[in-house]
Amino acid sequence: MTKIRKTAFTTKYDGRVSELAQDVRISEAFHPASGSKQPPLHDVKAIWDTGATESAISKTVVNDLGLQPIDKQTTHTANGTRMADVYLVNIYLPNGVAFSGLRVTDADIRGCDVLVGMDIIGSGDFAVTHRHGNTVMTFQVPSTHATDYVHEIDVENGKKGFRQPPKKTRHRSRRKK
Repeated sequence: MTKIRKTAFTTKYDGRVSELAQDVRISEAFHPASGSKQPPLHDVKAIWDTGATESAISKTVVNDLGLQPIDKQTTHTANGTRMADVYLVNIYLPNGVAFSGLRVTDADIRGCDVLVGMDIIGSGDFAVTHRHGNTVMTFQVPSTHATDYVHEIDVENGKKGFRQPPKKTRHRSRRKK
């Protein structure tokens, strides 16, 4: 059984933020084991977007990396539906969290060059907190546990927490002989 290496990062913001933005690196897709030379890495600003099904990149990134489309697909955005080019990229998040050979579409993105979508977010554990008025975002891959604040509060308060009702099963009656 192959053990999957866990990787994670935490981003702490000064104050409460209205968008989860961070610096990431991006390159044309390649596989390190292939023996090919790593393409240049580009530093870009990314925004985490739980409303995006898939990650997307700006036309600026497409041009800077000299990417060639591998496919086309229909995308649905707040601006409507359109056909978008599909590209393969590697995205390098902080602290060694990386995604290689990721399918992304081009998009008209304002304020950043990468939208981190649910294709990445859904591959691990993602949490955002605002303790003491400061936003903290943390992410790990692979997913290792479920976060359940209701259960944590119930345990803290000595309650057993919400339990599913037992499943109804058929019991056979035992006859005495």
